[in-house]
Amino acid sequence: MAGYTTSSTVPAGYTLPASITGPMPASVASHVAAVALFGTPDDWFLGLADRSAPPISIGDLYAGKTIQLCASGDPVCFPGGLDRSAHSSYKSNGMADQAADFVVTKLGGPAAAATLVQTAAQADPAN
Repeated sequence: MAGYTTSSTVPAGYTLPASITGPMPASVASHVAAVALFGTPDDWFLGLADRSAPPISIGDLYAGKTIQLCASGDPVCFPGGLDRSAHSSYKSNGMADQAADFVVTKLGGPAAAATLVQTAAQADPAN
């Protein structure tokens, strides 16, 4: 899970499991042009794995250079999502291209016109 790598800190008293890395050192941020996160676990999903897990948040050093993409129905990141295949769809649903365009833009190049892809932030779970 890469979600905590762009966090500013992990709350005091919480120890991340051995298989999950924590925030990158602040000195690394100036060497990172862009970050693309696919299917970032929401608080509900994190609670299934560990009720005491801190929310995944993008720290100040990465906020302006991070894109988070969530496929509609992805149970990991989409509120109320029940489509397990959605979490595996990023390679074919256009979001990989959207992420690539974002990275190219952050590197100073012209981005291709990406197809608009719905993200959880834009989605209406009632639909």
